[in-house]
Amino acid sequence: SVNGTHPASAAFIDSVYQQYADWGIDFIKNDCIGVTTSKGHPYNYVPSNIALVSDAIKKSGRQMAYSLSPGGGDQSLNGTDEVPLAATVANITNMYRITDDWHGGDMKYHYAVAHAMEPFIGVVGLGGDLSFPDLDMLNPYKNAKDDLDFKLQMTLWAIARSPLKYGADIRDSSLTAEDFALMTNPR
Repeated sequence: SVNGTHPASAAFIDSVYQQYADWGIDFIKNDCIGVTTSKGHPYNYVPSNIALVSDAIKKSGRQMAYSLSPGGGDQSLNGTDEVPLAATVANITNMYRITDDWHGGDMKYHYAVAHAMEPFIGVVGLGGDLSFPDLDMLNPYKNAKDDLDFKLQMTLWAIARSPLKYGADIRDSSLTAEDFALMTNPR
């Protein structure tokens, strides 16, 4: 985290992201800074740092997608606690993670968060590109405790228009041909 009130903070951040632009970087993922919460409080959520990076990317002159990841969260929330946090970043980023991985845990929580984020799906974000709440990683592992249905999860994932990232070992024997077909279906 950078002290955004220090006069040199913007100059420092600008120089870092200008270097990324000069290297040809086109995707920035800031980890441990996103919009989920931990124990009812924002987890490493520093809006001034997010704004500094967003401004630095704009100043760099290079189109870069800007993604936030929280690095942790608390699934005891009701799904609406993330809304004010998402509202502050939707227009200055392109993706911002709003849940932990979907492979287990309380699926009602995940669905509640996805539903609460509906107003933020496809708003204009950084660089005039669309911005999306990111439901994090989806994987088809069957958890006997939760009896998750991957086709249902994938359908809801597609409705939410969350970026699809497979978050497990693709060689695992629990990944079936049907699961792989769902993940690679362009529709």
